[in-house]
Amino acid sequence: MSKEATASETGIVQTTPVRSFLGHTNQLSMAVFSADGKKFVSGSYDQTIRLWDVESGQELKFFSNHTEWVKGVAISQDDEIVVSASLDHSAKAWNSQTGQEICSFGDESIIQSVAISPNKKYIVTGSEAGTVRLWDLESKKEIFCLGEHMTGALATSFSPDGNLIAVSTGKSIYVWKTQTGEKILHFETNKARVLCLKFMSDSKHLVSGSEDGIVRLYNIDTQKELRHFNGYNNWLQNIGVSPDQKYIFVAYDSYNKEEKIQVTVRRFSIENEKEFTDQHLVAHDYTIAIAAFSPDCRRLITGSTDKKMFLWDLK
Repeated sequence: MSKEATASETGIVQTTPVRSFLGHTNQLSMAVFSADGKKFVSGSYDQTIRLWDVESGQELKFFSNHTEWVKGVAISQDDEIVVSASLDHSAKAWNSQTGQEICSFGDESIIQSVAISPNKKYIVTGSEAGTVRLWDLESKKEIFCLGEHMTGALATSFSPDGNLIAVSTGKSIYVWKTQTGEKILHFETNKARVLCLKFMSDSKHLVSGSEDGIVRLYNIDTQKELRHFNGYNNWLQNIGVSPDQKYIFVAYDSYNKEEKIQVTVRRFSIENEKEFTDQHLVAHDYTIAIAAFSPDCRRLITGSTDKKMFLWDLK
């Protein structure tokens, strides 16, 4: 991100986070909230995964058996299983209560994205080589190789009903049926790499965010893009959807007029893509590495290359 990437000064500015989370010894790579918003999981270049209590800031569990950077993390709906993806060519499932490794899945290439199904039966992995694999957590075996693509699989996501899997590879988005491995959709309307994916609660709509700052909303049934939302031409960190499905939240990293690093959260109205509000979070001293919205989009975890993570209440 260049210092030319400055954000608008309109909107609320916050300079005091609710609390900080300290423990990782290298750059943060990803964070994700639990379904109830009371915990979150973080992954780091220090090769570890950590489970945190949101209210107290306490580290609840420490997971360590990777031999390279951790790139992706996810947590099951009931908080019982944490999954991780690493540059050591493996994805691992962990018992969140004991911290013990349940199983490990390997790939010929670096695994950089991972997701777990709502029923905890499957995990899906995406590799740097673009290979997407569906794994059975009980048998610990590969079920399908869903596709091999020219570019890396940067984001993976299960639909809330568990019936669909969405994966971004470069500028493309693919959707498969979980049970059969049948590819049902291929969207290629993005002009930049797609960094994050989020199904809406009806499992019929999919939101994507790309590195040029543009957010797109797709209808799975009609196989069409419904609309797109123009954000900042900055690095897009993550997206969230409000529980009432009326708003899309987007976190960007940027600089303010004083050239201080900030996270800008833009809230778009789904009904009117030109209607939005901004708020700016200023506390990090180094480049933003992660952002994660709580399920209700009222809170945000941010983390930077200096290993610090902050919790924010969004206004």
